[in-house]
Amino acid sequence: MKISIVIPTFNRAKVFKECLESLSKSIIKVPYEVIVVINGTDIKEFKKSIVVAKNFKKKLNIRIFVKFGRLGSAKARNIGLKLAKGNIVFFFDDDIEILPDYFEKVLPFFSENDVGSVGAAEIKDNVTFFHKIWFKTRQPGKVTDSGEIISNFFYNPNLKKVFYVDHLHGSNFGLKKEIINEIGSFDENYIGVQREETDFTYRVRKLGYKLVFVPFTGVIHKQTTYGGNIPPTKKREWCYWYYRNTSYFFFKNIYDGKKLKLIKFLVRELIFSIIKVLAYRNLFYIMEFPKIYEGYKLYKLVKSHLKDD
Repeated sequence: MKISIVIPTFNRAKVFKECLESLSKSIIKVPYEVIVVINGTDIKEFKKSIVVAKNFKKKLNIRIFVKFGRLGSAKARNIGLKLAKGNIVFFFDDDIEILPDYFEKVLPFFSENDVGSVGAAEIKDNVTFFHKIWFKTRQPGKVTDSGEIISNFFYNPNLKKVFYVDHLHGSNFGLKKEIINEIGSFDENYIGVQREETDFTYRVRKLGYKLVFVPFTGVIHKQTTYGGNIPPTKKREWCYWYYRNTSYFFFKNIYDGKKLKLIKFLVRELIFSIIKVLAYRNLFYIMEFPKIYEGYKLYKLVKSHLKDD
């Protein structure tokens, strides 16, 4: 077994360094390579990130891809995927810290023939009371017929069981390289934030492979408010990309022409928008709601291009 670890980074050298430091403390004695895809629009941060990667060459077997400018998450991940030589490929965000037992706990599940992808918990410091109540009543990693996508925030180091899920969170997951020919690469129509990893791992599940969510290890997701593709501080942009990309995911993967599914999707998103406005005091959840139509238009455009091909 050889593993490839892909970490794209954009304009945030400090947390990127902390990510690599945690990786150096968690990696186990198996053949591995680390592929960092460095892109950025801030020349100082861009250069700092290159220096950070080079400084870790003694600790980690690092290969570096450099591109000044904004690649976007899906494209950056695809570059890493093409460069990967391992038979298991892991993807991590750059603003995470990997728990020391991560690979020890996650890698054994890849020995099962019907398992395609494995991920672990996304541990957040800023989980609200609303989040805690909500996710206690929801099954982690579930994708419903109405397009609801339930994330994997659930972390319990004392739990012994795993969950078989419909998707895995993009902050951390690995998959068998051999199935790439079946599922294809990350869909680069997902730009901004949200859903390219949901789409990618959901396609693995739709092909009949199991997705394993391991709740007793994971990564600490800092969700840094600088760098990245779109900082969380830009609330209106975040809401725009959320509706646009979530809608595109729904029409691409779930909607099959049944009007009831569409009605359930629209009503559920509208209700959730109102709840989010009240919970987060952010009016953009309602103001950007019509961008759902942009996701639909994108789906129709992509579908028409596929027919032409």
